[in-house]
Amino acid sequence: MLTRKKQRHTPDVLRGPLLLLILLLIPLYGEAMSEGIIRGIRLCATTIVPSVFPFMVLSSMMIGYSVFDKMDFLSRPFERLFHVNKNGLPAFLCGTLCGFPLGAKCAAEAYGHGYLSKDECERLICFSSNASPAFLICGVGAMRGSTLEGVLLYMVMIFSAIVIGVLSGRRHTTHTVQVHCHSHNFSFTDTVERAGIGTLYVCSYLLLFSALIGILQKFVLKSALLSAFLLPLLEIGSATAFLSTAKIPPFLCRALTAFAVSFGGLSVHLQAAGLLRGTDISMKKYYAFKTLQGMLSFFIIFVLELIK
Repeated sequence: MLTRKKQRHTPDVLRGPLLLLILLLIPLYGEAMSEGIIRGIRLCATTIVPSVFPFMVLSSMMIGYSVFDKMDFLSRPFERLFHVNKNGLPAFLCGTLCGFPLGAKCAAEAYGHGYLSKDECERLICFSSNASPAFLICGVGAMRGSTLEGVLLYMVMIFSAIVIGVLSGRRHTTHTVQVHCHSHNFSFTDTVERAGIGTLYVCSYLLLFSALIGILQKFVLKSALLSAFLLPLLEIGSATAFLSTAKIPPFLCRALTAFAVSFGGLSVHLQAAGLLRGTDISMKKYYAFKTLQGMLSFFIIFVLELIK
């Protein structure tokens, strides 16, 4: 009994000294952190805010006015393909048209209102958390000097997401739940405020990971090849920016960029987990299927590069 009690409290005992150690080390890495944060701020101002904020406002307006409620021409194929009832359609559309983290946000809201079962929500977030076309075409495409590359990355990402959705829906059934109209509760002022807070939420994670990446690149990631493989696991914005100018084979840059935008990175995964905080939704399927989606996109681009 005593041993069990000691093990339970060990993390709490170590947490304080560990945080104090990090606080004392910050001055030593201040310059690297500052450089990373400055790059993150630049990325937020030029790419993230323009591609996230307006879509957050638009997605909330579409859900608030219930524009998806009577779209049977979309909801029926959606249900048959993914075995998720039509209340999950807004999350899929917002996640594929408006980008991170709106897919997870919409899925969490639908589950919270009882419009999705637990199983449907856990599967839905696996293929509804994607980068926006604005980010890929106007952001990543511009960084790589070709909007066509951004279009190709977006198409590959959506294809891999659909494959993941189909695979996750095998041997599952669709639950029938009545959709309720919420347009009378819609407030444009609240929508703009929530979109602003949501955008800051996304940028905060990007800045945190930009600071971490700044330290890693200064003291650990001396190799461009190592950075090219590690950064996509951490943060999509920094990864795509680095891969656009990385001194490694171009075909590998494109394939790793495809992996980065489909996988999303730890920063995006923490955002999704935060949006689902307070629910009983498990993230185990999400992590597994997002990794599989990233690998599938990497493989598709890699093969396309080989057959050129």
